[in-house]
Parts: sequence; structure tokens; C-alpha cells
Amino acid sequence: MDGTAVMFLSSSLVWVVGIVTVGGTFLLRPLVKQLGEYLESLTEEMHIRSSALDQERTLILLEQIDVRVSRLEEMGDLQVEPKISEGASAPSLGA
Repeated sequence: MDGTAVMFLSSSLVWVVGIVTVGGTFLLRPLVKQLGEYLESLTEEMHIRSSALDQERTLILLEQIDVRVSRLEEMGDLQVEPKISEGASAPSLGA
């Protein structure tokens, strides 16, 4: 190949790559932007749903715990005793 053919081929290649890049950007940018907004709203909606479910589960668990504690209190089995008396010192964690 002589120098003019290589020059023509390289300049044509630059133009083709440039046109494809600019065209792809103009075509794909709006689609990708809409897709990003959709995914962001979907993620936010899922987060709201999951936090609402977590709150409901927590409320149900707290109510169940309250019922069980009140049953134990009624039976007299639940007696809270202090682990350390007022006069005694706390055990040391060392030797």
C-alpha cells in the first residue's frame, strides 16, 4: 500500500468512528437516562415497602413479647433479682 491509500483509510476510519460515537451517544443517552430514573424510583419504592414491612414485623414481635411477659408476671415466675447487691463489689474480669 502506498502512503495515500493508508492516509485515506485512516482518515475514513476516524470519521466512521466519530460518527458512530456521536450517533450512539445521541441515541442511547435519553434511553439510559430514562432507564436510570426508572431504576432509581423502583429502588426507592422497594426500600419504602421493606421498611414498612420491617416496622410491621417489629410491632408484632413487640406485642408478642409483651403478652408473654405479662403472662409470666401473672404466674409469678418472673422475678427480677439484682445480680450484685448494694454492699458487694462487682467481680473483676482479671485474675
